[in-house]
Amino acid sequence: MEAAAAFSEKRLASKFPENDHVRAKIRQTLQRLRDRGEVDFLDENGAYRINDLDLNAELDRESSEADKSRTPDPDSEPQLTEDEERFTETRRRARDSDFIEAVREAYNQTCVVCGSSRETPDGQPEVEAAHIYPKSAGGADDVRNGVALCRLHHWAFDTGWLAFTDDHEILVKDVPEREGYYEFKQLEGNSLVLPEEGGVEPHPTYLQEHRELHGF
Repeated sequence: MEAAAAFSEKRLASKFPENDHVRAKIRQTLQRLRDRGEVDFLDENGAYRINDLDLNAELDRESSEADKSRTPDPDSEPQLTEDEERFTETRRRARDSDFIEAVREAYNQTCVVCGSSRETPDGQPEVEAAHIYPKSAGGADDVRNGVALCRLHHWAFDTGWLAFTDDHEILVKDVPEREGYYEFKQLEGNSLVLPEEGGVEPHPTYLQEHRELHGF
């Protein structure tokens, strides 16, 4: 049967009032279910047919999962890596988007190193969501494995110029012969600009792995 009305956007919006992307989540879920063969798209206008599936329950599950990445249990032991192979390409893109949004929101679009919150002329933030334990190594999309960084300090963090202590202070790689060293050296010992909300700050598990990865 066709089920253009099977999803209740209003119901989901009321259930997850802090999620401003309900419609996008519906679209992402439909695409993922199409990849699994559980939904068939019938035309280019978005009509679809459900193949024996409770899509509202599926959306509830995925929305809850996204909320958990935003506000993890502060007492839970973080997972260092995730098995990306168990996700479809569509789901990976959705998780990437959830992670970026969660980190930017947690840090109020502000770089943890320099405190900058620059925007483009049309209001887009410059700040980027950086994985502490890198995504290329399978790093988890947990907000505690993320920090908000301006482009310069994102590059410096990813390349090993900068690292952070478990007490959230800045470390600088001791290579004075390299161009840029003295610029970064001025940051050493400074405290990070952390989120006001507790439980989403960088977790020692990820910070320790990043330091080890870059030889701190």
